[in-house]
Amino acid sequence: MNIKMRSVRHKLPAILEVEEASILLDAPSKRYPTGVRNKAMLSVMLNMGLRVSEVSNLKFRDVSINKRKLRVVNGKNGKDRDLVIPGYTLNCWKSGRW
Repeated sequence: MNIKMRSVRHKLPAILEVEEASILLDAPSKRYPTGVRNKAMLSVMLNMGLRVSEVSNLKFRDVSINKRKLRVVNGKNGKDRDLVIPGYTLNCWKSGRW
């Protein structure tokens, strides 16, 4: 008996264009602390590929600015991973310039 299995195709995720990402990053108001926080969160998501749940679960101890490392704990499928913080994102964090 020869049974053929049908392969399952996975749909690729949609990718933002540069202009769309720029518009998204300009949306939070810089006049309020929550706007600065939201822009920082969006920047981390866009520049480092983090998911909303991963960003919302970040703790101060997960970020090492001196080592340029960010640790994602219990990410997708419960996996931990270490990421390098891009220079642009690091400079924005250090200067508070969002």
